[in-house]
Amino acid sequence: MGLHEAVALLWPRGPLTLSSLRTAIANGDLGHARIAGRIYTTRAALAAMSECRRISAPEGGPPSEADWEAHLASLLPGRGGRGG
Repeated sequence: MGLHEAVALLWPRGPLTLSSLRTAIANGDLGHARIAGRIYTTRAALAAMSECRRISAPEGGPPSEADWEAHLASLLPGRGGRGG
C-alpha cells in the first residue's frame, strides 16, 4: 500500500502522518519499496515498526537517581531552579 493509504487506513486522526512514515523510512525503521518514484509498504512492515523494542542507553549509561533528583530540583520553583 502507498504511504498515503497507510496513514488514512491506520491513523486517520493521528498520531502518525505521512511525514512520520517518511522519517521512519529514512531512519531505517520502516521496510518499504520504491517503485516508479512512489513509496510502498506493507501491513507487516508497519506492524514490525510499531513493536516495542529495547533501545540501548546513551553513552555513559542511564542517569543515576541522584542525577534525576538534581534535574527535577532544577525545574521546581523555590528549590534553586529556573522556576523561581
